[in-house]
Amino acid sequence: MQHGHAMIKTICVLALGALVVGCHLDKLLTGSSGGPRPTSHAPPAGLRFTTQPESASVNQLIRVDVSVVDSAGIPVAGAETTMVVVALESSPGGATLGGTKTAHPVRGVASFPDLSLNQAGTYTLKASALGFQVSSAPITITPAPPTTGDLTVTTSTTGTDLDPDGYTVSLDGTTSQPIPNSSDGVTFNNLSAGNHPVELSGVASNCSVTGGASHTVTVIAGQTISHTFSVSCTAIPPTTGDLVVSTTTGGSDLDPDGYTVTVDGASQAIGTSGNVTFSTLPAGAHTVGLSGVAANCAVSGQNPRSANVPAGGVGHADFAITCVAPPPPQDHAPVVNAGGDHTILLSLGSFTLNASFTDQDGDGPWSYTINWGDGSSTSNSTPNQGGISASHSYGLASTNTLTVTVTDAHGLSGSDQATITVVVTLSPPRNP
Repeated sequence: MQHGHAMIKTICVLALGALVVGCHLDKLLTGSSGGPRPTSHAPPAGLRFTTQPESASVNQLIRVDVSVVDSAGIPVAGAETTMVVVALESSPGGATLGGTKTAHPVRGVASFPDLSLNQAGTYTLKASALGFQVSSAPITITPAPPTTGDLTVTTSTTGTDLDPDGYTVSLDGTTSQPIPNSSDGVTFNNLSAGNHPVELSGVASNCSVTGGASHTVTVIAGQTISHTFSVSCTAIPPTTGDLVVSTTTGGSDLDPDGYTVTVDGASQAIGTSGNVTFSTLPAGAHTVGLSGVAANCAVSGQNPRSANVPAGGVGHADFAITCVAPPPPQDHAPVVNAGGDHTILLSLGSFTLNASFTDQDGDGPWSYTINWGDGSSTSNSTPNQGGISASHSYGLASTNTLTVTVTDAHGLSGSDQATITVVVTLSPPRNP
């Protein structure tokens, strides 16, 4: 009886021991309850990607795990000193594998958490260690999602007197481009996604921007955003006008060649009764003067005078001139030189006169008379000023007063006299 009881006890202990061993072995094989995976102490028989690479985008991190396994596919715990290397099995287009590409296994597993590829495409990774190699499942790398976008700014300008030289559009307060007053747009490229301040400057004072000149625009990654500035302009009030200057001349002996009118240093010829226009003068007061007025004419009122030019209108400056007939010019008598006194011998028979005259008015022709002093005279005319020459015979010894008279075309006369003494013999000079 006791022997049977002892046998039953022994069987129970063995069964309990088998149960405990079975439970421990199951945990090692399954890794349940969050514990470490089972490992093997058998010789390494190959490599296995225990975590395959998943599809990603360009430069996105990729994680793979490579195990050094025994012939049953269980990680070998004794491989911690082994160096596992991961590389691209092929590199179409020159793509490169980034990140940490070498690692030592821990409990038979080497981890690579920061791998990446710099180009889109389909690739295969290759793991190498202890002379073994293994390839991963294919991995697809897609282009990196965009992080920037573009902004196209357009303008639309309406109204009157549009800004002729356009505007300037500025982005973020740093980048500027010229833009016409109505444009299909200028584009700012590769802008970071998000809000950007955009400003329109150089807008003429008679124009306004709807919503103000500064706007905030949201740029969306991978898109081109269009934003329009609407500008309206009003007519610019005129700042210049015209000035019409007129002349009215009355009286007699009017100035034959008219006058000259001067406005702010600019001159124009104007008739005795006429008008001229000075265009696009700045609005306001201007000085107007009339010159070239004949001496027998007078301008009524101030000269020069002030005239107002209204903006966008026409100002006037009117001059009234009166002329009177000038007095006739003063006539001057000819100036005569009879040639001085002479004594002549009766026996010579005749005397030759050499007289002359001048006339400051030059109003010829001139007539002249020579009264020889003995009751006879000689008359003639000449078209030129200068000498008068004539001969005369005196029949008796005598003393004669010779008179030369010259008369101009207006009837004014001038005279001069000389004494002509006729002797029989010339008296010898007296001794002192």
